[in-house]
Amino acid sequence: MRRDTRFRPEAFELLALVAFISTVLTLLVGGLRMTPRTLGFIVRETGPFLMLFLGVGVVANVLFRLRPAGALRQYLQSLRSPSWLFLTLRIWVAGVLILYAYTWLKVAIPLLNERLWDAELARLDQTIHAGLSPSRFLVALCEGTPLLWLLDNVYAIWLPMTMSGAGFFAMTLSPRARAQFFFSYVMIWTLGVWTYVALPALGPALAYPWEWTTVHAELPRAFETQALLMGNYEKIVESRTTGVLRAGFNPSLGVAAMPSLHVGILVLLLLWCFRRARSLAALFLAALMLTFLGSIVTGWHYAVDAYVGGVLAYVSFAASSRVSLHLPDPEEIPRPRTPLQGVGP
Repeated sequence: MRRDTRFRPEAFELLALVAFISTVLTLLVGGLRMTPRTLGFIVRETGPFLMLFLGVGVVANVLFRLRPAGALRQYLQSLRSPSWLFLTLRIWVAGVLILYAYTWLKVAIPLLNERLWDAELARLDQTIHAGLSPSRFLVALCEGTPLLWLLDNVYAIWLPMTMSGAGFFAMTLSPRARAQFFFSYVMIWTLGVWTYVALPALGPALAYPWEWTTVHAELPRAFETQALLMGNYEKIVESRTTGVLRAGFNPSLGVAAMPSLHVGILVLLLLWCFRRARSLAALFLAALMLTFLGSIVTGWHYAVDAYVGGVLAYVSFAASSRVSLHLPDPEEIPRPRTPLQGVGP
């Protein structure tokens, strides 16, 4: 039987393309000049970064497959396959497109939706936690303890930590698992950034900075980054009245709190661990718990942001199981046949 060699766009590519086009159209309607230079910026700034973490994913897969015997050989053989390499290129392109959509939408939020929801989110946080603010409670509980230093530093390494995890699943052996994982990855970033646009919020430490004055010295990484982002945010807000973006603004420094994709991405990776790499689940569970606590203690997020991020992760994970079923999965464990399977009436 002749194999069908026609090119077939995968669901993750279509979703990334829709996210890219919808972002460009939205920003054009909003009055922003989206020239080819905006795409060039993303390719230049994130293209090598994405390729680096896909390479990290290969190394992680090699280490993961040292046992049992034979697993590594099969993986190394796949690295030379033209179809495997072509899928890698397609994943990279989709990654660039979704990062374009995420970056430019997030930084342009003040120009698209001036309403801030911090007051409502702070009240909701207290309401669902029996009248107690998780931010105030955890800051008071951790103040003066080494836990603040730990949470500050763990939160600061979130990006390389999660990108390494994403690289691991994006560069696994199974073409089906690779395409399905990247669909879920593109989907959570897409759902997350459009939720940012619908419900803009600065986050507790930026909206209510006086609540963190007693722990500034104990959270140096968080407050240094928050000051950087707030300075960039103010440049964007200023352009609402001047009509001109001030020189020196950085598209990569957008501000948004709802939902917490710091938590959401780790929930997604944990779910994928349960599906494809259970031995890594404990590692990502620990990272998830520390990141959740860190997101509140550092004031980046309200607790409810994390809950919504977790829901988006589950929705993205569940949807991924319905796509790319035509691709092979050499690692799939066949289900045992029952005595009645294959028996006619």
